[in-house]
Amino acid sequence: MGISGLLPLTKEAQNNVHISQFSGKTLGIDGYVWLYKGAFSCCQDIALGIPTKRHIQYSLNQIKMLSHFGVSCYFVFDGNSLPSKIHTDLERASSKKINLEKALSELKNGRKKDAFSYFQRSINMSPLLAKDLIDELKKLNIKYVVAPYEADAQLAYLERVELIDGIITEDSDLIAYGCKKIIYKLDIKGSCVLFDRSLMSNIKQLSFKGWDDDLFRKLCILSGCDYLPAVPGIGIKRSYKYLLKSKNIQKLVQILKIEGFNVPQNYVDEFQRAEKTFLYQKVYDPIQKKIISLEKIRPEHISENLDYSGVLVDDDLAFKIATGEIDPVTMTPFNISHNNENIKTDYKGIKPIKQVLLTTWVQPNSSKQSKLNLIITI
Repeated sequence: MGISGLLPLTKEAQNNVHISQFSGKTLGIDGYVWLYKGAFSCCQDIALGIPTKRHIQYSLNQIKMLSHFGVSCYFVFDGNSLPSKIHTDLERASSKKINLEKALSELKNGRKKDAFSYFQRSINMSPLLAKDLIDELKKLNIKYVVAPYEADAQLAYLERVELIDGIITEDSDLIAYGCKKIIYKLDIKGSCVLFDRSLMSNIKQLSFKGWDDDLFRKLCILSGCDYLPAVPGIGIKRSYKYLLKSKNIQKLVQILKIEGFNVPQNYVDEFQRAEKTFLYQKVYDPIQKKIISLEKIRPEHISENLDYSGVLVDDDLAFKIATGEIDPVTMTPFNISHNNENIKTDYKGIKPIKQVLLTTWVQPNSSKQSKLNLIITI
C-alpha cells in the first residue's frame, strides 16, 4: 500500500505533532485503515465467520480521543474495486488466501500462536464488516461517505473542496494525490506525524524546487504504485534522476532502454493510464450528491474512454452507495448481498470459506469496455 520510499524521502516535510493542534477542525479518516487495525485482535473470528464487533472498537476509541481534543471526524470508506488496480487487488487476494490456508493448517495442528499470525495476514475487510462501523457512526452523528472506488481519491477531493482540513491515514498515496496535510502514526494519546506539503522545500535528499504536482506524480508512478509496477531496478531516487533527464515519458523510456533496463513493451501506455487514474478517478460529491471525476477532464483527454478510472452511475445509485445503503461491490442492499456470499465448511467445521463475487469494469486492449465477474475465495 502506497509508494515505496516516499515517506522516508519526504521526512523533512514531516513533524512530530499532537492532534490537539487540529482542535476545531475536521479530519478525514481512511476508514479501512482503522478497521484493519481493529481486526488484528479478532482476525480469527473474522476468518472463521464467527460474528464479532471487536473490529470496530479501535475506531470507536480513536473517535473518543479525537473528540476529547476537539477534532471532528469525516470517515471515508473504500467502494468498488478500481479497474486500474484489478491486478494489484487480485495479487493481494491471492496472498490472503494463501495465508488463510496456512492459518487453518496451523490451527488444525494445534499451533494456535502461529495460526493467529497467519490469520492476521489473511484479513479481508469486506463492505459488510465496514457497515458495522457505519451503523455506529450514524448513532454518533459522525459524517461519513462510501467512495465509489478508492478512499484515497475521495479523501483528496474532500480536502480540495475544503470539507476536511487534513487526512488521517497510513497510506503514502495521498502525497501523490497532492494532499496538503496528512497525519500518520496517530496513537491513542494523540501523538502523530504530520506531513505538510508546504514544507516540501525543506527536503534535503532531492530538490523539488520548480516541481509541480504533475511532475511529482510522474515521480511516484515511475517508482512504482498500485496502478503500475516499477521497471525492475527503478526506485524513487533513480526515478528522480531520470526525470531530470527527460520529463517526457516516451523519451525517458528510450533512455532507460538504452541504459539496459528491461522496460515492458506497453509501459508508456500503462504509465499514461496510471496518470489519468490519479487525475480522473471517480469520487462522490456530497454537495451535488453525484459521482464526478476527481479533476475536470482536460481537453486533450475528453474524447478518450477513461472507464478504467471508474464509471459514472445514476445519482440515486450513487447516493445509496455513498450512504452505505447498498454494497458498493455487488450493488445490492446489504441484507441481500450478504446472502450472496457462498459459505462452505471444511476441516470438520473449522474452515468456513467465503467465495465472494467481485464485480469490476475493465477495459482490455480494445475499444470495448467489459464487465468482469470474479469469484475470489477467501
